[in-house]
Amino acid sequence: MSRMADVVELTLFRVLQEGLINAHRHSGSSRVDVRVENCNSRVTMRLRDYGKGLSKSLLDRFHKTGSAAGVGLVGMRERVIELGGQFEVQSDPSGTALTIVLRVSEDKGARTNRGGNQTLESP
Repeated sequence: MSRMADVVELTLFRVLQEGLINAHRHSGSSRVDVRVENCNSRVTMRLRDYGKGLSKSLLDRFHKTGSAAGVGLVGMRERVIELGGQFEVQSDPSGTALTIVLRVSEDKGARTNRGGNQTLESP
């Protein structure tokens, strides 16, 4: 499998990092499943813990207003949305699942601007 654009790889890494930190700090789960699939010009990453889940009020607030108790979920969502991706959170008393979907262009779709930052090019 060829490498994805740096900005996509970095976004996936940061979301994975924050998701694992959140699971460790808040879920009470001793296990997290991580699955990454790269097909049809998109990459999908799923994180699932088996902890206590998010409270219904926090999850409702996140879905309705985009805010949450901390910055973790909001930051992850902003990183994904910035690249035109999808970010979904599902949670119940048996755990929490995050699903991230990002477009992956065949030409890597990234370039480095003058500041050294990676940006996605429009198709």
